[in-house]
Amino acid sequence: MYYNINPKKETTFDCVCRAISLASGLPYLTTSRLLDLVSEHTGYDRITLKSYSYLLEKILLYPVFYCDYEETVDEVIEKYPHNTLLIRIDGHLLCAVASVITDLWDSRDRLVTCYWIAK
Repeated sequence: MYYNINPKKETTFDCVCRAISLASGLPYLTTSRLLDLVSEHTGYDRITLKSYSYLLEKILLYPVFYCDYEETVDEVIEKYPHNTLLIRIDGHLLCAVASVITDLWDSRDRLVTCYWIAK
C-alpha cells in the first residue's frame, strides 16, 4: 500500500520518521521531535542508523534482528505475517503492518540489513 503520513506530503529525507510513526502509532510530529531529541543526545543526524536505532532499541524497546543482506523484504515479512515491522534496506527504512508494506514505493525484492518487531 502506498501511503504518505507526512503532514506536508513531502517524500524525501523522512522515511525514518514516516516508518517509525506508522509502526509505533505515534503522531508524525511527535515522532519527528523524538528523532530530534535522540539526535541531540547521540550526536548523530536523526536519519542515520545509529540515531534511530537508539530510539527503536533503547526508548521504544523494539527487538532488532540482523539479516546481513541475506533476506529480502518479502522474506522477512513472510516470517512475521501478523506483526508490525520496521525494515531497513540500504539507505531506507520502511514499515510493514500485517504483511502489508506501507511505503512510497515497492521494495519487496530489496535485501534487508536488519529489522525491528514493533508489535
